[in-house]
Amino acid sequence: MSETREPLESAETVLAEAVAHLQRILQLAGFDLAVSATMQEHVITLNVTGDDGAALITKPSGAPTSAVLDALAWVVRRSLKTSSIEHTVVVDAMGYRAQRVEALASLAHSLGEKAQQGMSLDVFGMSNVDRRALHFHLNESGKAQTQSQGMGLYRRLSIRKSDR
Repeated sequence: MSETREPLESAETVLAEAVAHLQRILQLAGFDLAVSATMQEHVITLNVTGDDGAALITKPSGAPTSAVLDALAWVVRRSLKTSSIEHTVVVDAMGYRAQRVEALASLAHSLGEKAQQGMSLDVFGMSNVDRRALHFHLNESGKAQTQSQGMGLYRRLSIRKSDR
């Protein structure tokens, strides 16, 4: 017996679908924003631009946050579940992600220095994306060993002096 398989969706089709879903969500929310997309391997990056972009990355208190961007990425990723390939979706607005990576690299350097001096540190209240970035920067530098501990809202990043 021969097995029939559905053809794999092209990258262009998946990108167009992701852009259309995000644009529709933003339109329904009352935002006038443009969405562009890139794909590198299985990571889809959706860049949101326009005058309303700041509303997606700002808490009511005025502090920057990625919570809305993370939620939008989750919804778009779920909408692509019918795709034959699992994709990672990242939503960015006004270059927030790049600025956040720079800030996390600086924080990682500071925490790495403290860990080298023998301090054991626990960092709470970070998103999984931010925690992963700190893991990456600290482990790459060799200054500290990191481990995520706990679950849900109580998940934290433990940082210890490296044995290397």
